Amino acid sequence: MSDLTVPSAAASPVEPEPDARPDPGSEHPAGVRKVADRFRWLFRSRLLVAVVLAVAVVLVLHDSLPSPTEVWSAVTRANWWWVAAAALSQICSVIMMAFQQRRLLQAFGVPATFGRINAITWSGNALSMSLPAGGAVSAGYTFQQFRRTGASTPIAASVLVLSGVMSTIGLVLLYLAGIGVSAFRPLWEFGEDHPVVALLVAVGIIAAVELGIRWVSRRLPQHEASTRATPRLDRWQDRHAKLGAGARHALDTLRQARVVRLQDWNIVLQTSLANWALDLACLYLSALAVGVDVHPAALAALYLGVQVVRQIPLTPGGIGVVEAALLAGLISIGAAQGPAAAAVVIYRLLSAWLLIPIGYLVLGWMRRRVPGSQTPIDEPAADDDATADHPASDHPASDLPVSDLPVSEHATPDRTAPDRPGR
Repeated sequence: MSDLTVPSAAASPVEPEPDARPDPGSEHPAGVRKVADRFRWLFRSRLLVAVVLAVAVVLVLHDSLPSPTEVWSAVTRANWWWVAAAALSQICSVIMMAFQQRRLLQAFGVPATFGRINAITWSGNALSMSLPAGGAVSAGYTFQQFRRTGASTPIAASVLVLSGVMSTIGLVLLYLAGIGVSAFRPLWEFGEDHPVVALLVAVGIIAAVELGIRWVSRRLPQHEASTRATPRLDRWQDRHAKLGAGARHALDTLRQARVVRLQDWNIVLQTSLANWALDLACLYLSALAVGVDVHPAALAALYLGVQVVRQIPLTPGGIGVVEAALLAGLISIGAAQGPAAAAVVIYRLLSAWLLIPIGYLVLGWMRRRVPGSQTPIDEPAADDDATADHPASDHPASDLPVSDLPVSEHATPDRTAPDRPGR
């Protein structure tokens, strides 16, 4: 969904003739033209950036780029059992994102089925990775689908924001874990020397934390979303409309977040971590498939570094940028050129290139089989209950376009949230 709201048709002061039929194409000419100009500019600018990046990569990595023959030879000699395991890992990564968003919806009392949320995740992922401004389009699409699933406007917006925030927290925790492992090298060496003991200790710690969270969660009181008036924010929003709308969104999201129980937050965080970890596992298994022998810690550090590059929205889904960064990184940590390129091809095929057509197939199925599953430019979502959920304010959250919300690759298309696997 574009961050430009197409204005609704205003009543004309001159009554039309009874048999007059307005031209459908001229209903919102200014808004449509503005949206079209924006997408055209985005497409051209990002195409130019992609071309410049491609030239820069060729110039910088000229001596490191393997020949197509080397890459093809490495791909054809790949262990297809490892490739199948990598594909399964990537599928599970996307499913974890669907579980995360479904749990958030259920925490707010929305009876979302897993099949529907999974379909929304796959189709939104395809939009995010394939279109200029794909994050905004995917966010708008996901918002509309949450509304049609039964979420009110504030809840749908809050779920998008909270999903992105939790995905960001999950990635940060992975960074901290990586730093911890690097800082305590003896701990890693102990795990290598005694893998069974290390696994049992890790499982015991996780189980203890899980039981503790459940015990605390059962004893915490259930909160309700606050509806207190905000006169100071109202006055500030009158003076600074755009900033005020953003602040109101943040406040509304925090108020809605109080409804979510600790146990729900725990599961949402676990699925966010699993989303990233399974995507990392896909990269590791892709490397194993073509015989790239690199230390798991080094590969994890490379993966986490690439996620930083991935957040720069130069191309849809990071296509071109991620491949170049991964190839340069694998070669720098000791992988041969041909197998390194083959590992990148397999990983990106499974984590991006194949997900796009699969997502569009799911989107087409939803449009045919599920009523009201249009893309954002087809039909705006109803806002019939938006103001009902905010009786205390004259400035509803809907003043800010949905695409301005922080929402998440595979799908959380959220760009305060990292471009994550599965959205």
